[in-house]
Amino acid sequence: MKEAMLVLENGQVFKGLSFGAEGECFGEVIFNTNMMGYQELITEPAYCDNIVVMAYPLIGNYGVNKIDMNSAGAYLSGLVVEEYSKIVSNWLAYDNLSNFMKRHKIIGIEGIDTRYLVRLIRNSGTLKGAITTKKQDIKSLIKRIKDKDVDSLIDKVSCKKTYSWNERSESERLAVVVDLGTNFTLLNWLADNKFRVKVVPYKIDYKKILAMKPEIVVFSNGCGNPTRYKSIINMAEEIIGKKPIFGFGLGGIILGIALGARAYKMKYGHHGSNYPVRDIKKGTTSLTAQDHIYCLKDNSITKDNEIISINMNDDTVEGFQSKRYKVLGLNYLPETLPIG
Repeated sequence: MKEAMLVLENGQVFKGLSFGAEGECFGEVIFNTNMMGYQELITEPAYCDNIVVMAYPLIGNYGVNKIDMNSAGAYLSGLVVEEYSKIVSNWLAYDNLSNFMKRHKIIGIEGIDTRYLVRLIRNSGTLKGAITTKKQDIKSLIKRIKDKDVDSLIDKVSCKKTYSWNERSESERLAVVVDLGTNFTLLNWLADNKFRVKVVPYKIDYKKILAMKPEIVVFSNGCGNPTRYKSIINMAEEIIGKKPIFGFGLGGIILGIALGARAYKMKYGHHGSNYPVRDIKKGTTSLTAQDHIYCLKDNSITKDNEIISINMNDDTVEGFQSKRYKVLGLNYLPETLPIG
């Protein structure tokens, strides 16, 4: 293991040891509250170019396996942990986390006081940063960190051409997924709900989507600043009213903007699987998995729309629906959402 540094844009430097790939990486430094699921996190497109701090102190103890992939690739920029486990105990594991990260060119650093780092992010907000195993001039590195663009990432995660997810399905119900950084969870959920699923790139002409005659159009989760994606917002505006449309994560924010709401960047976002969300109509609360840093302003939801769920920790908008059209947007994963 080589010595490594985590450097933040505010000038703070954290020294530790590297695992995974060597070199340097840049990105927004965020924290995740999961106790497990690091393989899903690394392969989650919504984490594209993020440096993720794991709040749980011991990471890597069950290795990596073939069933916990959340996409076909790996999009994380870097991983920060307190202790990387060199011992793997899991009958499904085919390799350890460090080797997996080496293959996908992802840099890790251990020996960091992650408890302090999580508190820092919670108090100051998300910071840009870099992990490096090279000898660096800190001042010049901080300048490069500040110059990093973290808002326009969608080209890195969206598919380049249309493909079928479950082409053997005999269902006549077609769901077209606009790929803003979709994951296997969403595609499998649609398939489990008896949809034949087609995934299309975000640059597709909306007329081609309508020509497929889908029963529902889905705007997937993803990464980057939704207010920068004007062409995707325009696509949503064209489809709304013509087909039932659903979005979650980034896709839900896009739909909200298309319906007149305003989005803002949260202080440190929601990243984990233990966020309590209250269904306003039912009065019930569920623990949800979330990966988003943008949210809709509650006072910007127009009278033609309604907020249907809120976060119990910070009262942020977690879900909305249109009163005029068949439009639904959520910030959490929809495994238990009924659809028909």
